Amino acid sequence: MCLRPSPKLGDDPFIVLYGDVLTNEPLTPMVARHSQQGAVATLAVYESAATEGKGTIEVDKSDLVTGFTEKGTTTPGELALINAGAYVVEPSFARRIPESLESDFGHDVFPAALARGERLAIYRLSAPVLDVGIPSALELARQESRTGC
Repeated sequence: MCLRPSPKLGDDPFIVLYGDVLTNEPLTPMVARHSQQGAVATLAVYESAATEGKGTIEVDKSDLVTGFTEKGTTTPGELALINAGAYVVEPSFARRIPESLESDFGHDVFPAALARGERLAIYRLSAPVLDVGIPSALELARQESRTGC
């Protein structure tokens, strides 16, 4: 997701949600966890062995981010933490994103924050999100919404 930060950010953490992901999981608990972790950003993740074409996140035992693999793959059958495209971000952190450049959270913003030694945390979702950025996935989401799945 590319962004240009707005100079009109308030003082409270805010949620960034990619426009092509669907979830029925409430994000309020993620906001609460963010405030407890003392991180500049908290990234929603889910565990999956289907990693092809998805960004994965490495963490330590405290669920603090230690690294990223953008659109990487893992060994078949190996579980990985997948970037769910939902974040809680501190306004002070967002203000440090250069306004003169388009930036991608997974490729640019978060890896740069790690390189600066900033604290990034994760929040584990109980279920995967559905990426509806391709027509077949969008049709699946439509079908599931009609059947109540």
